[in-house]
Amino acid sequence: MRLLLSLVLFSATLAANPFLVSTGGTFSSTTPTTSFTAPSETWSLSFEVDSNPSVSGVVSGQQFNLPFSDLTYDLNGSPTTLNVGSITAFASSDFGLFTVCRDVVCTTDNVNPANGIYTEGAQIYSGSESSPTILTGVYPEFAPNAPMEFFVAGTEYDQTSGTVTISKVVSPVPEPSSLLALVACFGLIAWRPRRVNG
Repeated sequence: MRLLLSLVLFSATLAANPFLVSTGGTFSSTTPTTSFTAPSETWSLSFEVDSNPSVSGVVSGQQFNLPFSDLTYDLNGSPTTLNVGSITAFASSDFGLFTVCRDVVCTTDNVNPANGIYTEGAQIYSGSESSPTILTGVYPEFAPNAPMEFFVAGTEYDQTSGTVTISKVVSPVPEPSSLLALVACFGLIAWRPRRVNG
């Protein structure tokens, strides 16, 4: 029984499916120089999400705030602090993809962030907004009225549209939580009382 419980705990630890979300591009020549933007410079953004995230800020049929981890942002190849308050994913009826709100939590009142990134394209999830499943794939950024946009102090600066890529995170080294579960499993097996033959 203990062996079965140990195996269940170990397999549950391995069941987490983190995905890597990445995008990037080149700022337009009119983009101002700030701590996170610069005219005609390259930028890249990546972060991890769970395949079945526990979300907040749900607006049925429209959007939800997407929990993320390990966010990195590079400006012209150099790591730069972005101070992300939240990331909101949108339904295709709201032009899909996601918005990155800098310094604040995205709400229905600030879909276009005062400072941040606004992308449009396909919807990156299936299921309902309250229980989404993130989908892997390559998502071209497109918009009916403008390309991808960066917002600086409430002003919109159009950027060259690129792609958002969502791929499964492949870890060649087991995560510490997986190793801990494995050690616990073997510990429970070793702890199991032995039958004495007499």
